[in-house]
Order: sequence, then structure tokens, then C-alpha cells
Amino acid sequence: MSKSEKISQVLNESNTDLNLHEIKAKTGAGNGFKYHTSTSKSSLINNTNKSKKIYDIVTNIEGKINLHKIKSQTGAGNGFKDLSSNNIKENISDSRAYAHKSHKIHAIFHASDRKLNLHEIKAKTGPGNGYKQH
Repeated sequence: MSKSEKISQVLNESNTDLNLHEIKAKTGAGNGFKYHTSTSKSSLINNTNKSKKIYDIVTNIEGKINLHKIKSQTGAGNGFKDLSSNNIKENISDSRAYAHKSHKIHAIFHASDRKLNLHEIKAKTGPGNGYKQH
């Protein structure tokens, strides 16, 4: 069974909305191998829920489905979680207010009710990019 078929099967059998991490965990998709596919009819990105965007793209896509195509057309998997406090980065962006990276990470983590993963923390703080903040 191809990755596209696995992704479609997992989405069809799921009783809940899935994000890209859950799709990857259930299908093994996104392992670094690129598929050359045809373009999709739907490439518009709007402000609807990411799970809804993923579902719309997957059900209307032409050709094989892969996580890179889903991400490029939905914005899903961009490191930002749909939270009511989506402006955490702007609220805690003054690097002068924190003497150490860990203080900034701690503040962001607790300001988001501890619902962030490492990718989201990195996207909001910058640590982990190989450059030391001064």
C-alpha cells in the first residue's frame, strides 16, 4: 500500500480530527522520501481549523498525497498550535527581559498552559537554531 493510500485510509477511519504528527505516527509518512506528484485543484489557504484544512486538501487532492504537499497547502505543521493565546510570541518577545534562554522558554511554556511541544517552543523562542543569543 502506498503512503498516499495509507494516509487516506487513516483519515477515513479516524473518528477525530488528526494533525500531521498523528498522521505521521499512524502511517509512517514523512520519512524524507519525496514523491513527484501533480498539482492539486485546491491550493488556497484560509483561516479555518488546521484539521479541517488537512481534511479538505486530502479529499480534494489529485495524485499521491504526502505530508510535504499537505503542509505546503494548509500551513499545518508550521510550529504554531491553534491556541486561544496565539500571540504568545509577541507578548514574550523582548529578549532583554530574560537573562537566560531557559527563562524565556519557561515563560512561554507556562503562558500556553503547558500545551507546546519542542517544535512549537523553538518556533516561539528561537533556541535550538544553532546560534547562541547574547
